[in-house]
Amino acid sequence: MGGTAAGQAIVVLASPVVTRLYTESQLGVLRFYMALITFVAVVVSLRLELAVPLPQEDRVAASLLVLGLLLVVPMSLIALAVIWLLGANGWLGPAFKEVRGILWVLPLGTAGAGCYLMLSSWAVRRHGYKTLAATRFSQGAGLVATQILLGWMRAGTLGLALADAVGRSAGIVRLLLGALRGDREAFRTVTVSSMLAALKRYRNFPLVSTWSALVNTAGFSVPLILFANYCGAQILGLVALAERVLDAPNALIGQAVSR
Repeated sequence: MGGTAAGQAIVVLASPVVTRLYTESQLGVLRFYMALITFVAVVVSLRLELAVPLPQEDRVAASLLVLGLLLVVPMSLIALAVIWLLGANGWLGPAFKEVRGILWVLPLGTAGAGCYLMLSSWAVRRHGYKTLAATRFSQGAGLVATQILLGWMRAGTLGLALADAVGRSAGIVRLLLGALRGDREAFRTVTVSSMLAALKRYRNFPLVSTWSALVNTAGFSVPLILFANYCGAQILGLVALAERVLDAPNALIGQAVSR
């Protein structure tokens, strides 16, 4: 909780600086983009991150971890194609044209988020809470630092999208190196057959939990998409600023306790 609090504090305290580097409309476009990326990020690893802490055998957990990491890139590209088709056919409304130019960043953000979820689940399995706290802090610091740097360079909405990808990906290398150093033997036993066996054993996560996660996330993402289309990017940007502060307690308590 301390690491999450520190990371969130950086984000909240940096808001006055961010609002002077970006317009309300640019922040609104970012929020529309984040509504799309959040919808995808929860299922990009097919919810296998929830299964990683469960097996008693390390080799099974390692197989689940490797399988989840292998899935995030192709799933991110599939998600990009689906969102592009929905937007091109008008399903996402006229506001989609505002994010079309930065949509290529989406796979970077979703892949980073998926890798972080998988690796953080391994850290939970190994009780590596101090490491998780450090990565949560680095995510907040990386997000803010990139936003300010690219804002100073007048990168606009592209800078905001890239900063979001950096914030979601920060800490991955540290978690990966920690897993490899501490459990090298378990990962040496991972094969294609072991990954398929682990997937069969925990098949309810992709088959059941994936759909429930999509429905749950839709409750947060769909209203923001409608907001962008009916109220405009500037109003959505003001909503995003309020949400940035008001959501801090949820991020502090909800996310930390869920881990």
